[in-house]
Amino acid sequence: MNRRVLVIVLAGAALFVIGFGYGHRWTIERFLGLERVPVAIGQPLPELSFSELDGSRTKLAPRPGRVLLLNVFASWCRDCNVEMPDLVRLQNSSAGRLVDVVGIDQQEQPQVVESFMSRFNAKYPVLVDHANVTHQSMGIHVIPTSIIVDGHGVVRDKIAGRMTLDQMEALVTAASRS
Repeated sequence: MNRRVLVIVLAGAALFVIGFGYGHRWTIERFLGLERVPVAIGQPLPELSFSELDGSRTKLAPRPGRVLLLNVFASWCRDCNVEMPDLVRLQNSSAGRLVDVVGIDQQEQPQVVESFMSRFNAKYPVLVDHANVTHQSMGIHVIPTSIIVDGHGVVRDKIAGRMTLDQMEALVTAASRS
């Protein structure tokens, strides 16, 4: 009988611990920086922070009244290399006056990122995702992926895969009108 009571008590304690841990999972995830922050079309861009090339941390925040094109990339990604000249052309085009382009590199060393950007003469800011925020928190599993945010900070589109200059300009123009 004592053994049966012990098993019941231990099972109850285990269920309590599991339930308590699950109920407070958001606290643990937030503490560890693993909170899943959905990037949902029609919703405000979540507040996220990344590393700058000098190693300092910065929060990603769109400028009011400006369209933001976030481009998640890596220097070793073939499609990212093909897409990069169009991102540079966008930045230099008439549509470029409406948009801030910001690159988010996937966990590469600053020297690699600087060399990659220099190769394309890209002048827009680049952040580095050393904490795997784009994958773990934002749910981005394909590179390149671009996120278009309107001048009010609302996500207007999320495109997985390479885009052309015409596609970029159309998305920026549409976001600037919202």
